Amino acid sequence: MEITAVYAFRTFKLIMEVNHTEYWLLDMKEFLHNDKGKLSEIRDDINMFQTVKIDGMSGNVVWQNGVDFDKEVLIENSLNINFLLK
Repeated sequence: MEITAVYAFRTFKLIMEVNHTEYWLLDMKEFLHNDKGKLSEIRDDINMFQTVKIDGMSGNVVWQNGVDFDKEVLIENSLNINFLLK
């Protein structure tokens, strides 16, 4: 599975487009709640959170401050929302 696009929302949620055909919803608060390092920069600054993009080499989800998450981990912890789009 490849994440082909990612959209950040002010509620610290991501919608990830997978393989150009499926959409998955992830609440990033689960990953950010206890960190005091680089993850706290994402948690405490919505503008930083919204710098999310897909790394062209690895396909992982990355932020401007260097934080990255493995695509498989994010997909495994997200909810497929295609049923909402029909």
